[in-house]
Amino acid sequence: MKKSILFLFLFAATVSFTVTLGAPIKSPKKFGDIDMKNLEMTIYDRDSSAAAVYIFDWGNAYINYATSKLALEMHVRIKIINSQGFSYGNIEIPHHTKTPVMRFKGATYNLENGNLVESEVDKSMIFDEKVTSSNRIMKISFPDVREGSIIEYSYKIEIDDLFNLVPWYFQTSVPVMHSEYNLRVPNNFKYKILYGGFVPLTSANSKQVTERGGISATFFHWMIRNVPAMKSEPFMPEKRNFITRIEFELEAIIVPGRVNENFLTTWPKFEEGLIESENFYKITKQYNFLKDSVKAITEGKTGIAKISAIRNFVIRHVKWNKKERRMASDSPKSIYKEGEGNSADINLMMVALLKKAGFEAYPVIISTRSNRIITDYRPVASYYNYTIAWVKDGDKEYLLDATDPYLPAELLPARCINGRGRIIRDDKPSGWADLVVRNGSTEMIMGTLAIDEEGYLVGDIQISSYGYPAGRKMERVKSKGTEKFIEDIKKNRPEWDIEKYDIEIPPHAGKPFVEKIKCSIEGRVEDMGDILFLNPLLGTKWEENPFKGEKRIYPIDFVTSQTDRLVIQLKLPEGYQVDELPESVRIATQDKGIYYLYSVRDLGNGTVQIQSNLKINRPKFSQTEFEELKKFFEVVREKQSAQIVLKRST
Repeated sequence: MKKSILFLFLFAATVSFTVTLGAPIKSPKKFGDIDMKNLEMTIYDRDSSAAAVYIFDWGNAYINYATSKLALEMHVRIKIINSQGFSYGNIEIPHHTKTPVMRFKGATYNLENGNLVESEVDKSMIFDEKVTSSNRIMKISFPDVREGSIIEYSYKIEIDDLFNLVPWYFQTSVPVMHSEYNLRVPNNFKYKILYGGFVPLTSANSKQVTERGGISATFFHWMIRNVPAMKSEPFMPEKRNFITRIEFELEAIIVPGRVNENFLTTWPKFEEGLIESENFYKITKQYNFLKDSVKAITEGKTGIAKISAIRNFVIRHVKWNKKERRMASDSPKSIYKEGEGNSADINLMMVALLKKAGFEAYPVIISTRSNRIITDYRPVASYYNYTIAWVKDGDKEYLLDATDPYLPAELLPARCINGRGRIIRDDKPSGWADLVVRNGSTEMIMGTLAIDEEGYLVGDIQISSYGYPAGRKMERVKSKGTEKFIEDIKKNRPEWDIEKYDIEIPPHAGKPFVEKIKCSIEGRVEDMGDILFLNPLLGTKWEENPFKGEKRIYPIDFVTSQTDRLVIQLKLPEGYQVDELPESVRIATQDKGIYYLYSVRDLGNGTVQIQSNLKINRPKFSQTEFEELKKFFEVVREKQSAQIVLKRST
């Protein structure tokens, strides 16, 4: 339907012999006209840590009526500041097999004895590599790239998709001095323009122009100067969601007197399409061949045990192929026979079997964390890239996913915890489900330690992991083997001299993963003669304050609620007594979103007990709460490094 509408429009555009094109847009920079100040630059004054900087990033997009494709012209200059930026001397241009890169021109510029020296890119430095039968990547290695070089290139490419315009990214992993994008589209194409990111536009404007055949068009121009590098921050959501960019969403195509097609839809229409789709809801009606299996695996079971039995059956028979999809890829019998499928294949199968078992169950479409953070929840297909399952048992509702065999039924994979999902129902109104996991991560460390004659902490430590950390450890043991798992632990804990390391692998997901360690630990006791200073907290993950910066740009996301608890019983060495204990503390954020307890007690009989308990109840915080979190975790850091003072008895 879309292609026929496009044909009508392009035919109308080419039958007229009146050619009144708008003025051609050219790059404002002349190729090869290099500013000596940029060539002499040894450090970028706005970001002294930058290994490279985009001096100029220019794009111009328009419809080529002769080919019925979107043409994109590019002109780019990059300054290589130091050796860490050498990778920018190798660029890649993805393109379709039928639309090769055109008019490529490239050069490297260096400063030698005060003079500009140019090294052109020749054909021997260009490789066009096949990726799939329909996609290729043109790879270019620039010559003579060194510290201080500037590389420059320009090219033209055509894209055979006028319905999904390519987005423009103003921001990269290095700073951008000037980013500019021009777009010219016929007024028959109505696009919703979506601006994302945190860097404000320097300028944005549009004007009406006349295209070939008297077609009215709109010329858009966007520009930003001095764009900071896109840098990660601790506990930030998926970085790509916050890159400063412009995206385009087709709303309608209008062909006067012929078609007025609106591509914006409503939830009822969107859901109707999914319910009628052979690759979505109708799939759940095609699992009669497994009804006897469902009866056998659920016999005598009720509630969550019955639900888990069905989920485990799916996990055993269909392995996830790592593809995140909203729609099924093949028929149920083919998927079951092959024993492998995408996320929709697996979870639609689970919905079908839950229905067979008598549960009220429906598919749920969601956006994974890597796809996008959804703020407006409109029925846009690209927003939703993954399908999970919803099931109700009495007054309890569960969200399920059967792609990860190492997680219990109650836990969605972390990639799925992202806002809300749409429950797609065929027999009642659809609705929303909050993608929230409670008590997703718990780690408990229990230790019984003493101080030996050489000043080492010696004794037994038990680490019990639940939820996500247990799943990660189970997966590592399964993929690497127990010996390699223990070997990696030893490498990561060089201060631990491990005498014995035992692992209790749970019989199924949901039970704790238990590590029992007998070891001696150096570096925790400082002997000052008659005085001993010691910190027995064993190097927990909160020893450092993760929020160190002066300001926070992006939201804070711990993904799920979590608990980290440590209890140590410390036997004092013979002839020593407690001289000074750190002050105990109990603090919480204003809304009790995070709670922390630190306690040190002299139990008598030469024993000291140390407790540390950090509990995150609210996983998400805005950047405006950064200062409170920074102060909170600074208290945690201080207590994690606090020392107990012992003195020799007189």
